[in-house]
Amino acid sequence: MLTYQKYAMYRGKETHLKDLKPNSKKKIKITCPWCGVSFERYFFRLQQSGSFLCQKCAIADNLSTVLEVDSKNNNLTVLGISELSGRSICRCDCGGITEVFNKDFLSGRVKSCGCLRSENMKRIGVHLRDHEHGNWKGGISSERQKLMAQKIYKDWKLSVFKRDNFTCLKCGLKDNNLNTHHLANYEDNKEQALDLENGVTLCGECHRAFHAEYGRKNNTKDQFDKFMSNGEVK
Repeated sequence: MLTYQKYAMYRGKETHLKDLKPNSKKKIKITCPWCGVSFERYFFRLQQSGSFLCQKCAIADNLSTVLEVDSKNNNLTVLGISELSGRSICRCDCGGITEVFNKDFLSGRVKSCGCLRSENMKRIGVHLRDHEHGNWKGGISSERQKLMAQKIYKDWKLSVFKRDNFTCLKCGLKDNNLNTHHLANYEDNKEQALDLENGVTLCGECHRAFHAEYGRKNNTKDQFDKFMSNGEVK
């Protein structure tokens, strides 16, 4: 869909989109092809979304897409509509059940319930043992890593995402690259690790931006509130 518009305004000058790098953080002015409203957006965000639609029209487009039951793409087969708008419940070839964004199913961005990724990791590491493997940590999993592997932590993470409508609270991005951020950081507040009110949803980009500004120790809700009021991530 990025072929819809060839030029955009950048700092009052007309700029050809082909001259911008895919990860460019230049904020350009474009026109929504549906409603005709002009708005500004970082170019790399356009590349991520693959659309020139404004936020309002993008949400409408996402919610209007309904997948046909029994339709199949890669390892996923649609079972029915999810309770969450714009998503569907799918069965993976491995037997697993997962919930996916309709647009990710159609584009093929999500190919399985996660089993393919696990298989690929096993395949990559099949001839690498212990210290030979790039992910070797000395044979000891950290306390946090052990917690993150447990169902209780995964359920907490999903609850945070559902409460926030699977949306980054900072930039509004709806994506599979979502993180759960602890308002009171984990290391100093382990007793709050699974408190629903201590978790918020951020995309990977905004999550990294927060910690780049405030570090990873002694994090507080006040820091997050300031981060939210500072405008868009640069």
